Amino acid sequence: MPNVRDLSWSNNGFLDCMVLASGGDDNNVKIWKVDVKKEPIEVVMVWNKGYESPIWKTSFNFAGNLLAVAYTNAKDVNVVEVLGETDRDKWEPVLESKNES
Repeated sequence: MPNVRDLSWSNNGFLDCMVLASGGDDNNVKIWKVDVKKEPIEVVMVWNKGYESPIWKTSFNFAGNLLAVAYTNAKDVNVVEVLGETDRDKWEPVLESKNES
């Protein structure tokens, strides 16, 4: 079973659910919704994106509509990709930064 390396909670202001992002050894970033008003609490994965290597870090901005994803690609280049929520539960890349030495 792959290890989760990072977990980020979004401060999105939704009262009925919480949003979090996970990334790890399976080379995937997953965005989850946690419905806290249901009994028992329901956790649903709403979005998934695969990358070429393990994910080191995920981090939401304050508004919760941008997610930074950090990983090292196959050429040992550190990459930070910023994903933006384009529609409810739909995320697309809006920026990529590479730290090439």
